[in-house]
Amino acid sequence: MTLVYDGECDFCTRLAGWVRRRDARGRVEVLPNQEPGLLERLGLTRAEVDRASWAVEPGGAKFEGAAGIMLTNPPYGERIGVRGDSAMPTDEIFTAFFSAFGTTLKQRFAGWSVFLFSADLSLPKLLRLKEARKTPFFNGALECRLFRFDMVSGYNRREEAKPK
Repeated sequence: MTLVYDGECDFCTRLAGWVRRRDARGRVEVLPNQEPGLLERLGLTRAEVDRASWAVEPGGAKFEGAAGIMLTNPPYGERIGVRGDSAMPTDEIFTAFFSAFGTTLKQRFAGWSVFLFSADLSLPKLLRLKEARKTPFFNGALECRLFRFDMVSGYNRREEAKPK
């Protein structure tokens, strides 16, 4: 099996590394779509790999970035500051992280259901996404939400609100 991902996407590259580390038997070849000759060898087009990641079986069967489910408790507050650039104020690191995360979700995870568990009730606004559902939870005394986002390809806006 060959997994083809966008080698220019930091998140995709990290995920590819995670897959490699867990493939103890060496059954999965994990390659960036920018590798010379790869697209021709696998019968993929530039448009296809720009749209999604791919899994290609040894017999040639191709599977487009299968829709999936992501469930995460993203970092916030102190957890962002610990790993962030100490020269930037925490609020800027926080905003930059969630802006980049929202952009990555929109560009790379079409068809996925994304669940984010957070005490930050303004999370959808930070991501520039509209939640499909929000479910209240408590983490001890801390009020939290489990936000569900149904990622779509293209625009999920009214026709008149789409960019021209």
